[in-house]
Amino acid sequence: MVSGGFGSSLVPESVLNLNLPDVVFRPLAPDIASTVDLHCVYRKDEKSPLLAALLACIQDFKRQHPIPSGYQHIP
Repeated sequence: MVSGGFGSSLVPESVLNLNLPDVVFRPLAPDIASTVDLHCVYRKDEKSPLLAALLACIQDFKRQHPIPSGYQHIP
């Protein structure tokens, strides 16, 4: 949608490597917070082993990277 002229997007720095045509990347100001909330949406009754592995990976990441002080987590 961005390259079609229909919007803008916030993306990680690694996306710069994609060399997307008609897309210009601009860094955020240095004083902007460097964390964002990520959400995972899936069907409540989903039994996929891939989903189970992804959710386990997310839980492991959360344990290894606690929310920094000064940030609020809203479940």
